[in-house]
Amino acid sequence: MSLRARITRLRAMWIIPIENVSLMVSLSLLLLSIFGFAGERKRLVHQENPVTLIASETGAARFGPPSSRWYTAVLVNGGKEPIRLNAIQMPGGYSGDGRFFPCYLQLWDKKNARWMTHRLYDFYPPQSTPHIVQVEVSPGTKLEVCNGLYPSQLGHGGDCVRFALSAERGQEPLFFSNTFEVIGGKKRSHGVDGCMGASR
Repeated sequence: MSLRARITRLRAMWIIPIENVSLMVSLSLLLLSIFGFAGERKRLVHQENPVTLIASETGAARFGPPSSRWYTAVLVNGGKEPIRLNAIQMPGGYSGDGRFFPCYLQLWDKKNARWMTHRLYDFYPPQSTPHIVQVEVSPGTKLEVCNGLYPSQLGHGGDCVRFALSAERGQEPLFFSNTFEVIGGKKRSHGVDGCMGASR
């Protein structure tokens, strides 16, 4: 075999793999861009929680301290799956009626920069066995799950607070409401910024 033929053969052996490598690199970059974008989109969608707990002031109490206000929290299910919550069902009569969900009020401790959690409902003796029912919040519906008269029942005027909701009593909260400032009492308001300094 002549020298020229050997050179031609060697070029053929090396050029073809290089072209294949270039093609593989191009395909890899294309697939990475496609699946990378899909993964990023999936991550962003996952971060956008379709279930929200919305707290609001609903007015002054008809009976009680005039400086206190009623606050409620409504669970809005904007997702595609139902949400199941355990609640204590009161028997009615002298014991009272209604359902009480595992709801908490969290007060912002500005000095220690942390939330202090307070249980809202302690209305039955610890030794008794409450009647537990399961309540389902269907997709596209909403349900009032928390309420309280503040600062009469808890806290002081000017406190930064939020509601927290668990699926079951004794478990860690799953949902947290927007932060709001308790109106009333002798404590001064936080001013224009309100409770923006409280951590989410």
